[in-house]
Formats: sequence, structure tokens, C-alpha cells
Amino acid sequence: MTEDDIELRAQTFENISSMARAVGSETFGSYAEPLINSAYAAIHSDNGRLRESGFAFISNMAKVYGEQFTSFLEKIVPEIFKCLQQDEIEFDINEDDDLTDEAAIAEKMNIHTGI
Repeated sequence: MTEDDIELRAQTFENISSMARAVGSETFGSYAEPLINSAYAAIHSDNGRLRESGFAFISNMAKVYGEQFTSFLEKIVPEIFKCLQQDEIEFDINEDDDLTDEAAIAEKMNIHTGI
């Protein structure tokens, strides 16, 4: 998926959740489950932007559905805990890496923002 495709998908999640908030749970009901499943797939992506938009979409659906959202919690909450338990900074350094080159070190550092 290209960066443009990723951004389009992320924006789509954001826009459709805004529509759901505007029309309410009753009107949006037939679309909710397949879209929540798509958001669930997005939070398993390797791409941080997709994970972020997936979590944001799920959060907005919880606002739209209130207590009716309960049936999705069993599937979603473990993913939230998994996200919260990840290390914030991870280094992928090998014995033969040049640790005097700041640019090379920066490439080996992965920063996790929780999403």
C-alpha cells in the first residue's frame, strides 16, 4: 500500500466515523459491524497511521453506540492493553554497527507512540 493509499484509508475511517456521529446509531447500524471489523484489522497493521485511525474510529463508534458497543469490548480491549504495554523506544543494533554515526543510530531506533 502506498503512503497515499494509507492516508486515504486513514482519512476514510475518520470521515465515516464523523458521519456516524452525525446520523446516530440507529441510522448507521447496518454499516457499523463491517466497519468496526475493518478498523480492528487496521489496528493490526504495521503502519502507525492506520493503527491510529483504527483506534480513533473505534473510539468514535463507542461514542455513537454507548452501551450498545459492549459486544465489541471483548475483542477490542485486549488490543488496547497490548498497545499500552509496548516499549516506547526499541533499538535494533547489531554488534558490527557503527555506534559513532548518529544517522546510523537514528535509523536503528524505533519510537512507539502507543498507536
